[in-house]
Amino acid sequence: MRALLIALLDLLLYSNFWIALAAVGMAAQSQLLLCGRGEPTALLGFIFFATLFLYAVHRIIGLRKSKPFTESGRYAVIARFRNHIV
Repeated sequence: MRALLIALLDLLLYSNFWIALAAVGMAAQSQLLLCGRGEPTALLGFIFFATLFLYAVHRIIGLRKSKPFTESGRYAVIARFRNHIV
């Protein structure tokens, strides 16, 4: 049970979820300031998933170039979750 919890925590911390959430937050704030309304739109969903996609592609390409480092530290965690990123 503890190993599963640590694996889920690693997946959450080393994923790009936080970056995508911050991008949506910035877009929603800009929408609220510029338009006076902050309701969820399809644009916010697009920004969230586009950010996830772009950062995942960047991480996959980076993993290919950092093969010697995948044995230790955060590279090992990222390499372990490679299939989830894809």
